[in-house]
Amino acid sequence: GDGGAERQPLKGLPSMQRESASGISALALGEDGATAVFGHTSGGASLRRLSPEHAWERVLAARGAHHEWEKVTHVAVTPNGRLLFASTGDNMAMWSLPSS
Repeated sequence: GDGGAERQPLKGLPSMQRESASGISALALGEDGATAVFGHTSGGASLRRLSPEHAWERVLAARGAHHEWEKVTHVAVTPNGRLLFASTGDNMAMWSLPSS
């Protein structure tokens, strides 16, 4: 348990529209604090960046798995935000991204 601690929502942070939370299998945040990478149970990967208006915008949605049943287990983004990596149980994919 949480020792009876009351859960509080994070305040002052931009919200992200639901990214099919039940389908997220991996998550990584970029060093800049404005990049979020998701791995999905459907075998895909997606990247969102925080806009100057503090809205999360999808930059990339791509397939990282060979098979329909594979889920993405690990995701990463390079410190400069230009390369996205995703891996499944037997596959790894890399994408070059536009500069932010």
